[in-house]
Amino acid sequence: DAFHVNTYEDLRQLDFANEQLENDATITIQKCFGVTLKDIDDFLPLKNGLTNRSLRFTVNGQKYIIRIPGEGTENYINRVREGKIYEMLRGKGICTDLTYFDAVKGFKITPYIDNVRPCDETNPEDVRRCMTIARKFHDLKLSLGGEPLDIFNTIQHFEDLWEGKESGFADYNETKKHCMAMKKYVEKHHREAVLSHQDCTPDNFILYPDGKGGEKAEFIDWECGCDADPLLDVASFVSYRKNDRNYIEMAIDAYFPEGCSDEDRLLIYCYISLWGLYISV
Repeated sequence: DAFHVNTYEDLRQLDFANEQLENDATITIQKCFGVTLKDIDDFLPLKNGLTNRSLRFTVNGQKYIIRIPGEGTENYINRVREGKIYEMLRGKGICTDLTYFDAVKGFKITPYIDNVRPCDETNPEDVRRCMTIARKFHDLKLSLGGEPLDIFNTIQHFEDLWEGKESGFADYNETKKHCMAMKKYVEKHHREAVLSHQDCTPDNFILYPDGKGGEKAEFIDWECGCDADPLLDVASFVSYRKNDRNYIEMAIDAYFPEGCSDEDRLLIYCYISLWGLYISV
């Protein structure tokens, strides 16, 4: 007989004694919940992110997600800092509290939430909800301490990881020159650094029913979090639609219901350009 094995669960159903079923992820789950492999059900791979993979599973009738760190992420993700951020946010209503975190291997376990959807960046109400929780988070004025992020140094750091190789973009040097020309304005007008998400894209917001007829918005994926100018988060949210002026203005107005100053607005536009360069690097 022939069997088509396409997922972990397929293999488990076919050959439970297969030694390949034991791996770092399943061992972590067993350790977290004090169970054996037979007590874990319904393994389901979820959509891969830019840097990691995720797997849904069930233990004692409850669904969870385990984040499996991508190869090479140890070069630019500080897992100890990530774990500290989750502890700082515990109970603040910004993100779901963790069930388990391993700062050495990078595994993270959180409860699985039903009826979740990502932010629809074309929906003004979604944008408003996301910018509102971003502002709520920034206004907490949390801090990890130490040196805050400098976007210019960060761009250079990632360029150094190329180890002497040239950019894949023909106009990289010219574009970088234009972006670096913004440094004087940014250094003059930047805001006080607070704990920021630093990957504040629409994909990293989720919305789900709040039990009161509305929806609750949350931040997810805090692995890039650090102290920085909070307006960098606003810029990263709109950076993938940087040619849509109306969209950018809508997001800025949602973040600043009291009104945005001309200096802050121009600073956000500077950060949009710098964020685009950072992501390309």
